[in-house]
Amino acid sequence: MGGLLHITGSENGPPAKVGIAITDIATGLYAHGAILAALLQRHRTGRGQKIDVNLFSTQVACLINVASNYLNAGKEAKRWGTAHESIVPYEAFATKTGFITLGCGSDAQFVSLCRLLGVAELAQDERFANNQTRVVHRKELIAILSDILQRKSSSEWMDIFDSASFPVGPINSMKEVFEDRHLKAIGMVKTLSHPTAGEVKLVGPPVVYGEAKNEITSIPPQLGQHTDEVLRTAIQCNNRKKLNTCINAFQEPPVLRLRLQKPRNGKKVQWTNGTVDNEHMNKKKSKCCCIYVKPRAFGESSSESEDECEHCFGHVELKKKNQKVPPMPAKRDGDDNDDDGDAHNADDIDGTSIGPASSRPTEPSSVPSGE
Repeated sequence: MGGLLHITGSENGPPAKVGIAITDIATGLYAHGAILAALLQRHRTGRGQKIDVNLFSTQVACLINVASNYLNAGKEAKRWGTAHESIVPYEAFATKTGFITLGCGSDAQFVSLCRLLGVAELAQDERFANNQTRVVHRKELIAILSDILQRKSSSEWMDIFDSASFPVGPINSMKEVFEDRHLKAIGMVKTLSHPTAGEVKLVGPPVVYGEAKNEITSIPPQLGQHTDEVLRTAIQCNNRKKLNTCINAFQEPPVLRLRLQKPRNGKKVQWTNGTVDNEHMNKKKSKCCCIYVKPRAFGESSSESEDECEHCFGHVELKKKNQKVPPMPAKRDGDDNDDDGDAHNADDIDGTSIGPASSRPTEPSSVPSGE
């Protein structure tokens, strides 16, 4: 959303996730500076400030030169892997044992690099004489430097570059990071006692003061360790009983429990081989307003259609009730059949037969409204 993934990853690859939550960290640092500025204003004027800090704004602010290039030159950013868009060389290089990263921000630094690599004449090549031409001939230069740097180990190159005027360093694993002599010299790792875990090691503050110590004064809190203190301050309550009630309410939030009850039924549905459960036939698609009335005859359409109600058991029965049935002609003895030889009964209405009385389902107790 803030453009970070769009510019992160290999040149011809997909966007890549940054290794740490850098935007979260940067937002905290911006908030830290804003709080200090607001406190300073309050000290001077007696008026405080409302501070609004968010991840999105922070990430956009961190785009720095990439944002400037787009806003002022209309230049869309792209992914460069470990390389720099406008400075060459400025990227990671493979060595015999790992990787190192270096960058030359000026022509003088590039001359120094070529001298330490033993190829001083390379800086005199017109293709690489200045940064502008080095950007144009990026691929040729990177290929030459990569071939040279792969001949020695990372530690060997770091010894050679010890007095270099350009920034250079190894790409370390976590083990190598915390064994680094520079990190040990400033005491970045702190060891503290924990009530349940024993001794724990934490990364200390990165800032070293000349006349004051910047130490870790407390361990990470345990679960609920400060609940009592925070609630006592927040609700300003000194009554222990009321305070315990509030604490328990936060620790054990109320849970809504629902008890499902069977609906009140009138007449029970009698199931036969000629009926089907409307509730599970096309339940999501049907427009029938009485879709939960069951049963419905097998063979009727279950597709989404406007005449769904015409096939629903409840509406068929209602239709029969409302229809005026003509009186049946008097029957002669032994004459239960028509000329076609088929038997009929009073249930044959509009060509709809719901079967013999012994097997047909009873009417539903009520017909849903909304017909």
